[in-house]
Amino acid sequence: MKQFKYRYIYTKYIQNDNPIKIINLLHNISKNISDCDNWILHNMKSFLDDLQYHLKDQNYLVLWKNIFKFYKNVICEKYLQASKISFSDNTWNITLLAFAIFNKLIEPYVPNFVSSINEYFNFDWTGCKLFDLWAIELNERNYKVNIFMDIIDKFNEIKKMQEIAQHENSDLIIQANTDFLDFVQENNPLLNALFNVWEIEYIWSNAEIPDNYVTWNVININLGLKKSAKVCLTEKDILNKLIDEYNEKKDYLEHLKWLLTSAYASCPMELLEKKKEKIRILQSELEE
Repeated sequence: MKQFKYRYIYTKYIQNDNPIKIINLLHNISKNISDCDNWILHNMKSFLDDLQYHLKDQNYLVLWKNIFKFYKNVICEKYLQASKISFSDNTWNITLLAFAIFNKLIEPYVPNFVSSINEYFNFDWTGCKLFDLWAIELNERNYKVNIFMDIIDKFNEIKKMQEIAQHENSDLIIQANTDFLDFVQENNPLLNALFNVWEIEYIWSNAEIPDNYVTWNVININLGLKKSAKVCLTEKDILNKLIDEYNEKKDYLEHLKWLLTSAYASCPMELLEKKKEKIRILQSELEE
């Protein structure tokens, strides 16, 4: 299904005679956006504000480096990776908007390259100014998403420190309060995709991290990463991993049921519904 959606974007927008109006991309981004979409919109706005500051100081070399650093580290390595896992109705509008902004920013440096790109994408900036794009009202930032993305940066730093290749497996540990650990568990697929995770362990704030992990602290969250000893997977390894995942989900399901029962009288209805939805998802995964 996701491959179909990306193919749809390709055939709809590349070599299309009709212009892609930037103002329409902005208006088509609905208010009911995902946390990841909201995170990248805030980051693009902050990024453009920062670039405007450097333009006033005529720091053109800093500007050039920052453009590529932002698009490589934030857009490509985080947002596009996350969108492969959780594709929303806003993803193609936001992705095209990010690409159009990038195209506009690098035009003074590589005009011939941008001209060749414009043969395939016909971006129309009528009614829009680069540093005054936000006709849409952004939702408030979700601090958990911001911290989660910071965690990804730190895990990358630890991996480079240990000279672990991108394709090699890693074991991770995250130590935090239970509320944040629940949030990270919901985003496990992204961690698995970025770090080739063999094993990830979640521990509470008062537990101890084993000595064989290289650790880092982000606010009140401790992170640990090491090169995984599991390289060649046998059928027995795979079966044991599946059994461990099944038992972990089963334990988590029981924890949610207990939490729901104990908090039913005092907990807000919205939070209860979220916990119930988690229970339904876990039950369906366990049944599969």
